[in-house]
Amino acid sequence: MRLIDKLRRENFFNSTEQKIADFVLSYPQDVIRYSVQELAKMMFVSPSTLVRFTQHLGVSGFSEFRLLVSGESEYFYQDPQDVISTDLPVKQQASIESIAQIMMNLHKETLMESFLALDYAAIKEAGIKIEEAESIHIFGKGESLLLAQEFHQNLLRIGKNSHFEVLQGFQLVKPIVSNKAAALLISHFGNSKEIHLIIEELHQQHIPVIYLTSNDKNS
Repeated sequence: MRLIDKLRRENFFNSTEQKIADFVLSYPQDVIRYSVQELAKMMFVSPSTLVRFTQHLGVSGFSEFRLLVSGESEYFYQDPQDVISTDLPVKQQASIESIAQIMMNLHKETLMESFLALDYAAIKEAGIKIEEAESIHIFGKGESLLLAQEFHQNLLRIGKNSHFEVLQGFQLVKPIVSNKAAALLISHFGNSKEIHLIIEELHQQHIPVIYLTSNDKNS
C-alpha cells in the first residue's frame, strides 16, 4: 500500500496522529524541506511523537518517511477521486480517447508503485547469483510464463547458460546437474500448488532461488 493511502485512512490514527497525517497531506513539500525538529514545532508535537508516527506507518524512521513522501509527491496533489481503479479502470460508455488516457495513466501509476517498492539490496544479490551461476533455470506459471520466456531469451543473447521449459508438468523432469546452478521463479500471487512443489524440489537440490513476485505481502 502506498504511503499516501495509509495517510488517508479514516479511524487509523488517534487525534494527535490524525493531526500529523492531515499536515503531511496538506503540506508534503514542507515534509521534504524541513528537519524533524522544525516540522514537529510546526505541528505542535514533539520530535519523538513525529518519529513514532512514521513507525506506526511501517516506516523505519523519519528519513525513510521523507523519502517516501518525496517519491509519491505527485500523488499528494491528485484528487483521490481521480485515482484509477485497477479492477475496473474503464467506466461504461467511456470514449476511445478517455480509454487511451486511462490506460496510459494506469501504466504510469503501476511503474511508480513498482519503483517505490524496489528492494535494491535484493536486486543486487539476485544479479550476483545469476552472474556467478553456471546454469540458470527459469520457472513460471500462467501469464508469468511470458515474462519468464522473455528473460530466458535475454540471458541467451548475453551468453548465459539459461534453461526454460514452457510446458507445465515438465519443468522439473530434467534433473539439474550443475554444481553452480541458480533458479529464477516468477509468479504473481505465489500461492499455487505447482509453484510450491517447484520451490521444494529446488531446495532439496540446494539450488538458490530468486523469487520474483507481486509484493512482500502475499503468501
